[in-house]
Amino acid sequence: MNTELVVASFSGAVALSSVLLSSRFSRKQTLLAAQLERQGAEQLKLAEHQDLMSQRRDPLLWAAYDFQSRLFNIVDREFLNLYYAHGHERDRAYALRSTLHVAADYFGQVELLRRKIQFLDLGNRESSRTVVRHLTAISNVLNSDGYDDPHFRVFRSNQRALGELVISNSNDRCLVLQQYFAS
Repeated sequence: MNTELVVASFSGAVALSSVLLSSRFSRKQTLLAAQLERQGAEQLKLAEHQDLMSQRRDPLLWAAYDFQSRLFNIVDREFLNLYYAHGHERDRAYALRSTLHVAADYFGQVELLRRKIQFLDLGNRESSRTVVRHLTAISNVLNSDGYDDPHFRVFRSNQRALGELVISNSNDRCLVLQQYFAS
């Protein structure tokens, strides 16, 4: 065999091997890049979920705390009765208005969260279901007819309507009832 033919055959085999290895590594690199992109998208989705939940969670927790505190004061400490029996007209008006504001703030925060949960995949669906179960339980208690005083009953549709009334559509936040407190 001719030396030139051997060298050319060897060079061709090396070139072919090089192309095959290059192709194989290129495919692995493409698969790895796709996997990294999927992981990045999942991390972004998780970050968006956490951001949404923190945007909605903190105001809802404060509103729920204020609402619970006010209900406790009304029931156990006769908050409204004290103001109506012994308070000045200005104090009575404040007690009523602030109670309405606390309730409206809670209903507004719940409505905002309900709107967001309805249209978004929140990642961990079990935690979302848990939140919805708790909010439903609270709604059921407020809707119950088991109270001596029917003034404490708020029907579900009224709970949602109150929540919608205090939501500012421009910035997706609950409005402060400033005009109500101004009088």
